Amino acid sequence: MKWFRFHADALNNPKVQRLHPEVFRAWVNILCIACEHNGAIPNVTDLAFLLRLDEGTTQHAVDTLVSARLIEESGDGYTPHDWDEHQYRKASDDPARVKERVSRSRALRNAIHGDTNAFVTRPEADAEAETDPETDSETEQKVLVAHAHARGSPNGNGVSIPSDLSPGEEERAQMQALAIPKNWYATKWWSLVEHYEGKPNERRTPDEWRRTCRRLISEDWAKALANKQR
Repeated sequence: MKWFRFHADALNNPKVQRLHPEVFRAWVNILCIACEHNGAIPNVTDLAFLLRLDEGTTQHAVDTLVSARLIEESGDGYTPHDWDEHQYRKASDDPARVKERVSRSRALRNAIHGDTNAFVTRPEADAEAETDPETDSETEQKVLVAHAHARGSPNGNGVSIPSDLSPGEEERAQMQALAIPKNWYATKWWSLVEHYEGKPNERRTPDEWRRTCRRLISEDWAKALANKQR
């Protein structure tokens, strides 16, 4: 299922809020059509068919939206204004990455029931997993939390974080010493790995990467305990 960004600022955009309700509905449906065709909106005849409207009504809607600069002419059809700017893609938006996150989430749930592989091995992408924007949003929020705790300058002589940097003996010792649940630790660990994969210019030695992850996990666990006691 495809999805696109619809910015909340539309609520305060005079061009949008002054649209007639029927034109507003047509505009939203046209955005859906553009999403299905990588930003392309067909000519009025084909667009009328897709909107289930007659050509006269469709032409009026298109003319109104062009005048409002919400869509613009492109070739023999149209495109939403600044579509590529608003519908930018990030590494975390890639369907393969989203599938991997879904698979990882499933594997981490298995960890609760004693599957140790979920702790030491980064799960592979699940070919049958669906792209879920909610899952993506939740993961991005975890990344932002992890980044907020990050401190220190990267080592220019190191390497980007290895994608298979799994917890080792020191991490197991930390988990046991702080009584951190295995699934909680694994979730934080792989969230940090994914976060730093998106920052290739940050370079450390493998040992330094491990120390960074352990420190951030320790800080997050302390905060989690403090919040629980409130």
